[in-house]
Amino acid sequence: MEDGAISCTALALLYFCAHIRYDERYAEFADEVLSFHRAWTIWQAEALFWDGILFKKDQAMLDSWNGFITNFCKTRKDGSMYSCYEADYIRGGGYEGIRKNLAQLEEKDYGVQYKIAHGYPEHTDSSLSRYAWTRAAETWLKTAALLKIEGRLIPVNMRLVDGKWETEENIRQIYISPNICKEDVALKHPEGMIFLPA
Repeated sequence: MEDGAISCTALALLYFCAHIRYDERYAEFADEVLSFHRAWTIWQAEALFWDGILFKKDQAMLDSWNGFITNFCKTRKDGSMYSCYEADYIRGGGYEGIRKNLAQLEEKDYGVQYKIAHGYPEHTDSSLSRYAWTRAAETWLKTAALLKIEGRLIPVNMRLVDGKWETEENIRQIYISPNICKEDVALKHPEGMIFLPA
């Protein structure tokens, strides 16, 4: 677990419950925190993954997937990424320390600027944006899910081929909605697959 993720209370508690020792009090408190918590997207997406697994919540799993995907789409064709979409319409001059750091990173002189900013950042991020990929390695890059939300079947990281659900080779575990009978789910290659929740 990355140090900064500890600032997301729900993620820290759910990660503990999933990997170290399940404690119902911690899990329930984390679930409650997620109901009003607005963390940075990727930490919340990871917390929702573990919340969905521990509490068998399809909507949390779908929200987790969507949170990861919104981070993955920040990858440009050359592999570089940006960290945040800037929602502010008018950006002020900022603090001297921030301007100085950006100038050092891009070897530019950032003076005080007041300009329309609403859009994508102009500089590449090589740190925080990569966090999504490292956390996906433990979650969605090895997990498929078959969800049932409002009567609709929603496959994630899997597809139906000739009446059987098929996944990519990297998938090692499958979450199947508690609203679906596992015995009714035909997998093309079930050998060695871990079913979640256990």
